Amino acid sequence: MANFLFTWEMGANLGHLARLRPLMQLASRQGHTLSVALRNLRFAGKVLDGMDFRAFQAPFRQAVNPRPAQHCLSHAHTLEDFCFSQSDELAQYIKAWQEIFAAVRPDLIVYDTSPAALIASRDMTVGKIITGNGFFVPPTALRDGVFAPFLTTARDAKTMQILRENDRRMLELVNGACKRSGLSGFGGLQDIYAQADLALYATLPELDQFGARKGAHYLGPQPSFGSAPLTWPSGGRDKVFCYLHSFAGIDTLLRDLCAQDLKLLVYCRDLPEELRARLARAGNIAFSAEPVSIEAVGREARFVVHNAGDTTAAQFLQQGVPQLCVPMKQDQLLTALCLDRAGVGVTALHNSTSFLGEIRQLRERPGLRERALVYRQRYADFNWGQSEAWVGEQYRTLLATTGR
Repeated sequence: MANFLFTWEMGANLGHLARLRPLMQLASRQGHTLSVALRNLRFAGKVLDGMDFRAFQAPFRQAVNPRPAQHCLSHAHTLEDFCFSQSDELAQYIKAWQEIFAAVRPDLIVYDTSPAALIASRDMTVGKIITGNGFFVPPTALRDGVFAPFLTTARDAKTMQILRENDRRMLELVNGACKRSGLSGFGGLQDIYAQADLALYATLPELDQFGARKGAHYLGPQPSFGSAPLTWPSGGRDKVFCYLHSFAGIDTLLRDLCAQDLKLLVYCRDLPEELRARLARAGNIAFSAEPVSIEAVGREARFVVHNAGDTTAAQFLQQGVPQLCVPMKQDQLLTALCLDRAGVGVTALHNSTSFLGEIRQLRERPGLRERALVYRQRYADFNWGQSEAWVGEQYRTLLATTGR
């Protein structure tokens, strides 16, 4: 059978592993050999439990200092801020990826948010599948001559010209690294992604940060991998689940939630222990040490609170649950705005001094829960099993094309 390599290079949340998990399980059931090259191996054993695979540490930019979100206007800005900003830097990532490719000798590569891996495999004759949410699978058709400007970016002539110049500079950087590495260059940044044989959009059309795309195959969110029981506190009335990463304002957010007549269940891997102990004295908050079943939460929670990770947002949209989003990054902000437009979410700034207004909106806005239930009905028969059969056929087709 064939050698499959699954890569994850960019982004920090478990949603990346959650996306790869069913794709890996499918390849394993078809009898293929699995290898992974992951940004974060720490949770691989937990999320990918039960699968046999070779593991490699993916190369990635260790320290980032991104521009403020309001100045991040296109996918090229994201590449520059989080992936590479110099040719010699990218050339080293390419070299590291080439070492991994040499060790695995893949017949098919599945890339989850892995731009440097895509560049490094430029001249490889293998099957290539890119997957991710809409943000990380950017459109390859230019808009106003610009590669993947965000929907929130102004389309005035000055802004577009600045972005076109940035695209040219980034393309020169990429092609410089390719030349240094003995690779063919690209005609445009969009060609980094256009080389893929197939794009799998692991989201719902309503949550595509570049807008729903004609002809795209949306897989929907993968099933949640969590299984910890829902242990709600005794105090409070309405059940509210919080899936958060620690941030400067999390104390304020959780205190404002505790001040309501709510039963709070929180999953936050990096919440400071001192804050956890202090909040626990409120009597209407409990903490889960392990991921819980999103489907179980969807059956019980009045609303949910999270950082607008795409997988989490899509899972709860499918479950028909109103969502309070506290985005930390550009892709999360765009996801939160998608939920706002769908009429099922409220967005709060992560640096707010109070979240009481947003909590009140979520509890009192007319029609919010009813609109959320519309999406639950719309996607009641939309499940990963349906997508799985189609993806399995794509695996076979691509392997046949490459001679495996």
